[in-house]
Amino acid sequence: ELYSLGYFKILYYEIHKLNENEVDVIIHVEETQLRKFYLGLRWDNLYHLVGTANVQITSDLLPGIRIEDQIQFAGIKKNEFTISYPSRRLNFPIYPYFNITNSQYPFTYYKIPHNYGIPYVLSSNEIKSGLGALLKNYWNGEIEYYLQKNTFKSDLDNHDEDMSISGIRIKAQLDILDDVLLPRDGIYLKITHENSRTLLGSDLNYQFYKT
Repeated sequence: ELYSLGYFKILYYEIHKLNENEVDVIIHVEETQLRKFYLGLRWDNLYHLVGTANVQITSDLLPGIRIEDQIQFAGIKKNEFTISYPSRRLNFPIYPYFNITNSQYPFTYYKIPHNYGIPYVLSSNEIKSGLGALLKNYWNGEIEYYLQKNTFKSDLDNHDEDMSISGIRIKAQLDILDDVLLPRDGIYLKITHENSRTLLGSDLNYQFYKT
């Protein structure tokens, strides 16, 4: 449970028997670095090779605050910046967070009479803030308010679309798999619900469910 908080790189214990009624318990602890950098590649059937860079910083001025920035490049252009304050205590699993996401996705828009397709770009800018709750190391839930600005346009077509949506988003995830890479037993469940309303500043009303 302590290791799942993410503050420790190494955390294990040893038990040495002294006699019939006494033991020595030795706890080995090595804290994680304040700054981490990750670099990776993934393959997407539509956007092909996509590169990802991730930087994580734990503040030493305000202990516990985490700053993370993730960049995707090549086939997709996306930047996701997050500030969160995970709990440093197991008995207080609620954490606030703030996120800014900017992305650009290329699309080919097919319509009559241009059946050969017109290249479009979907630009999306989103700001969201909310509260999350973590139970042990297998259940996570979040509720947030989001404000998103979408632009769908092309340099070859005069038809552009702009839309602003905002609302409440609820996410929950249950992960009790016995192994991350090759699970043989357990359950992985992820649920997302969005409720957008014009009363919250959105251009349209809609509800979205995903399980």
